[in-house]
Amino acid sequence: MGAGLFLMAEMLDIPIVTMMLVALVPALLFFISVLFSVHFESKREGLGAVPAGEIPAFRQFTAIGVWAPLLVPFVCLLSLIIIGYSVGYSALIAITALVAIRLLKCRGLGDLRATGRMFLKTLDDMAEPLVTLAVMVAVAGLLVGVINIVSIGTKFSELVLAVGQGSQFLSLILAGGLVILIGMGMPTTAAYVLAASVITFALQNVGLSELQAHMFVFYFATLSAITPPVCTAVFVAAGIADAPWLSVAGQTIRIAVVKYLLPFAFVLQPALLLEGTTGEAAIAMVSAVAGAILLSAGFAGYLVTTLTRVERVCIGILGAVTMLSGWAVGLVAVATVAAIQLLRLRKHAPFAVLPSTDAKERQ
Repeated sequence: MGAGLFLMAEMLDIPIVTMMLVALVPALLFFISVLFSVHFESKREGLGAVPAGEIPAFRQFTAIGVWAPLLVPFVCLLSLIIIGYSVGYSALIAITALVAIRLLKCRGLGDLRATGRMFLKTLDDMAEPLVTLAVMVAVAGLLVGVINIVSIGTKFSELVLAVGQGSQFLSLILAGGLVILIGMGMPTTAAYVLAASVITFALQNVGLSELQAHMFVFYFATLSAITPPVCTAVFVAAGIADAPWLSVAGQTIRIAVVKYLLPFAFVLQPALLLEGTTGEAAIAMVSAVAGAILLSAGFAGYLVTTLTRVERVCIGILGAVTMLSGWAVGLVAVATVAAIQLLRLRKHAPFAVLPSTDAKERQ
């Protein structure tokens, strides 16, 4: 969630640590779905394992000079935030720790000069995106102020309710589309701040809690970066891969399909946002993981074996229903998929060839 996590925690008056725990479950679901999407795709394409000679030796990463610059600042940042220090102070200490580690690695005046030049270049590289982000967030803040003064948020709420005709599902679809439209071409943080100021009112009026409404808006704000036609992240990826942007957009949506369902899962299964008991959260997490895996398999076209088109559609639908509906439907869906795959394996299993009677007589 990046900077959006801290903004959301401030808007909702939730402790940073609690907000981090809330954001952890959806993030894990997304990463699991991407992992299995890549795995199933590679199995379908027949890609083998990485050759042993191309895998870096583990001992290369055990040297303190390799892991310390990455681990120590992160531990400092996380520990100080958990203890209760402000985000700014925690970040300052983490940066100081990183600089100190780098200076300790210097072995002479030449290394010290090179390190100094590296720091100056880093500051220069950081300046432009930070200024751009600061300007956009500031403009978004002004827009939020104007929206609050003229009550546009209330008018948007009335619009969503009128078009949705009181239906929560239609209202969620409309709200998600509006957030993507608002966020097109904008950084996620600025898109979230702007969209939250006008959409969350409507979402709360159709029965969502404040946390559900903000998480719904935030995830759709992130989707604006990969949803055509204005999909800035896709354009960048297409340029790096030297591939047609429309094809890259299709692959991106296929791999990130779980992310389009997560906002609706927040509504149908509030336990995913830790709104409930520990047992409810565990059950919701297990069913959501099972659904994400099945959904990834359906879009990749592979589970235990290569799937037909009908099987892909059926498994994809079962995965979506499992992810959104909970453990009871999930058990039925998993049992159905298991039965389908067992039948496929049995159908394609090689039959043993028995020796003929004539062969036995000749022996």
